Amino acid sequence: MVHLLNKISNAMNNNEYTIGIFCDLTKAFDMVPISLLIKKLEKIGIKGTALKWFENYLANRKQFVQIGESKSSLEYVLCGVPQGSILGPILFLVFFNDLPKSSILYMLIFCDDTTIIASGKNLSDLVNFVNSELRKISIWFRANMMSLHPCKTKFTIFHSNEQSIPWEELNIVIDDNDEDCTSPDPSLIKKLAFVNKYSDTPAIRFLGVYFDPSLSFKYHIEQLNVKLSKALFNLRRAKNILSEQSLKSLYYSTFHCHLIYCILIYSSACPTSLKSIIIKQKKAIRCVADAKYNAHTGPLFKQLKILPFDSLVTFSRLQFISDFKHNHLPKSFCNVWQINEDRQLHHVLRNANEFYIPRARTSLVGRLPLCTLPTTWNDFEDPELIKNIDLRLDFKSLLKNHLIENIPTICNRLLCPMCHLKL
Repeated sequence: MVHLLNKISNAMNNNEYTIGIFCDLTKAFDMVPISLLIKKLEKIGIKGTALKWFENYLANRKQFVQIGESKSSLEYVLCGVPQGSILGPILFLVFFNDLPKSSILYMLIFCDDTTIIASGKNLSDLVNFVNSELRKISIWFRANMMSLHPCKTKFTIFHSNEQSIPWEELNIVIDDNDEDCTSPDPSLIKKLAFVNKYSDTPAIRFLGVYFDPSLSFKYHIEQLNVKLSKALFNLRRAKNILSEQSLKSLYYSTFHCHLIYCILIYSSACPTSLKSIIIKQKKAIRCVADAKYNAHTGPLFKQLKILPFDSLVTFSRLQFISDFKHNHLPKSFCNVWQINEDRQLHHVLRNANEFYIPRARTSLVGRLPLCTLPTTWNDFEDPELIKNIDLRLDFKSLLKNHLIENIPTICNRLLCPMCHLKL
C-alpha cells in the first residue's frame, strides 16, 4: 500500500493521471493447474528428489462432496494447491510470480491480490496503452489456465482534479479470446467497471483499506467508525462488570486492533476527517479508566500507558522509517528515500544526515507517506538517541515509553469545567 501511494504521489507531482486496476482472480487457489505448477517448480531450480517429492505431494489427490449423509464418488483433483497448509500459499506464489513478466505495467502482488498501475499526462493515450498491455496479461492468464473475475475486477483513476475525468467515456477491457483468434468474439471482451465518488461503494477495497480516487479515505474512515462504535458499545456495557485490567485487554482486542490496522495509510486523510476517530478513542479510554464523560484524557492515556491517536501515527511512521534505515523492509523499498549526504551534492549540508523530503505539488501529496514519513523522522526530537537503535523490539519499546512520557497533560482550554471543579 505504501508503494501504491508512492507511485500515485510521484504521478500527482508531475500532474499525471494514474489508472489503478484492482484485480480479482476467479477461485485463485483452486484453479492452479498441477502439471504447470510442477514445470514452474522445475524451472526455478527444484529438481531430482525434491521435485519428485512435490509431484508425490500434489498428484493423485482425490476428493468427494458430501451433502447430509449422501456422498459423491471420488474424483482426481487436477487443479488447485492444498489450502490450509503452509506450502499452499508458497506454491501459489511460485506459480503466480512470473505474471509481471507478461507486461511492462507496474504490478503490486500480495498473494492473489494484484494491482496494476500506469501513469501518464494524456488520459486517452494512457487508456489505450493500458488496454494494449491488458491484452498481454489476458494471454498470460489463458496460457496459465486462470482468469480474472470481470465483475469484481474494477479500476479507478487517481488525480488531483477528479471532476475533470470523463468516467462514462472510459473503456478499459479484458479480453478472453484465444491468442490466435482472427475474428474475436465480442462477448468475450468485457469492460471493467469503474469506481468514483458517485458509485454505490465510492472506493475500492485493497488489503482491507478503501482507496477512493481523491485519496481522502473518507469512506474507509466511515467503515472504521462503524467498527469502533461497536467496540465502544461493548466497553460501555462491560465497564461496570470488569476490572480496569480486563477492560484494558478488551480495549486492545476489540478497539485498538481496528485503530492501528494500516494507520500508516489512512492517517493520510485530512485532520478534519480523522477527528471522529480521535473522539471515539477518547470515549473508549474514559470507559477503561471509569472516568467522567468530560474528563481530560491526557492523564488517562498516561496512566493506562496507551498511546493517543496522534502518537500512534507518529509511532507507526517512525517505526517504518527505522525499519527502512536499518534494512528490515523488503528489497523493493531500496532507495525509495535518500539521505541528503547520499544525493551526490557538490556542497556539504548542515542536515546531511537527515532524509531528503520530496517536493509536494499539492497539500494531498504532502500528507501521503512519500513526504510524511521522512518529514516525521527529521522532525522527531531524539534526546535519548532512539533513532540509532537497530534492534526492532528495543526501538519500539523505548519509542513508546518516550511518546507516553511526552503526552500533554496540561489543559489549555479557557474556563474548562473539569479544571474549575478541581479548584
